[in-house]
Amino acid sequence: MKSSTTILCIISLMPILLSAHDMSLHMYIGSQTFDVWRNYDPEFYDSLVSAQTWWEQSRSLHRLSTLKFYYIGLTLPDLLRPAAQDTVRNILNKLYEESSNLCDPLKITETTHNLVQADMIFPTGTNSHNLEKLSAMVHYAKDQHWLPAEKALIYGAYMHALHDMYATFMQASRFGYGKCYDSDSALKYDILRYGELYHELFSQTYIGNWEVFVRPLYASPLLNSANQVDTFYADACNFLRIISVSGQIYTVWQDTNFVAVQRFVEAANSSSVGWSIQNLTQERLESYLHGWAILTFLLYGYSVDDYAGTVGGIYAHPDWGFTYIREVFWWNIGSAYTQWRIINDLPDELE
Repeated sequence: MKSSTTILCIISLMPILLSAHDMSLHMYIGSQTFDVWRNYDPEFYDSLVSAQTWWEQSRSLHRLSTLKFYYIGLTLPDLLRPAAQDTVRNILNKLYEESSNLCDPLKITETTHNLVQADMIFPTGTNSHNLEKLSAMVHYAKDQHWLPAEKALIYGAYMHALHDMYATFMQASRFGYGKCYDSDSALKYDILRYGELYHELFSQTYIGNWEVFVRPLYASPLLNSANQVDTFYADACNFLRIISVSGQIYTVWQDTNFVAVQRFVEAANSSSVGWSIQNLTQERLESYLHGWAILTFLLYGYSVDDYAGTVGGIYAHPDWGFTYIREVFWWNIGSAYTQWRIINDLPDELE
């Protein structure tokens, strides 16, 4: 059965992640720079700070959602790249073929499968990292006086693009250049892209605290007998679902409409933004995000038996080899409130 992880290993290490540290660094830098919002949107800033400090102690799903969707937003422009959409679609298609043998979150519904067959296509001359459009979306969201959790996905996506703009200059300056341009050869020839990916996969990230963003990214609430949040638990391959302390699943990501995702679509389509992204709907973006949760967890997640020793996953542990990743780390992925281990449950046919 361990050989069944090969397909996920290959997919997860595809050159969609041209900069392997990219998304994790976006989330970590984002977790350390809440103060960039202090003057522009004090309410959002206060919500982030209080959420980071109190989301677990206060048992507040709203606070958790603010953090969660901000961190998801800090990765969102990368998901919306054509290559990333294709990778997520491949993952979900493979899992859908075996859906009768799987459980949530790997059990892919027909609706999710159908929705990801269409690409979200950006107008000519723009892409998912367009700073001007994302900035306009931030202004629109603020002017609508939406709740912090409703604005979080938009604000995170904008901050991702801003990080990239700074990196274009600052990373190159380390080597004596004024600005960095992607080489045509590096984008054209796979051998160079794989070399870059391999180098970054097994080099230090210098992220001091992986848990600060990994834990809220995959945390889900446990409800007590009064249907109130009793605590939060470390889920796996899933951004959010609601489970009772007895293990009963109330709500899963694929069956839920998220206001933060709805607001992102609304802002993009607003007349003041005018970002006519073909096939962008709330339901389609939520479906892609479900696959994104699976992929990112295989990169940055943790094992059910050793959370403290594995949190941050592959990129937090450059000393792990491919055999260890496949046969130890991924083999032990699961959840304390799930009666199966995710990778162990995959059928051999997925290979």
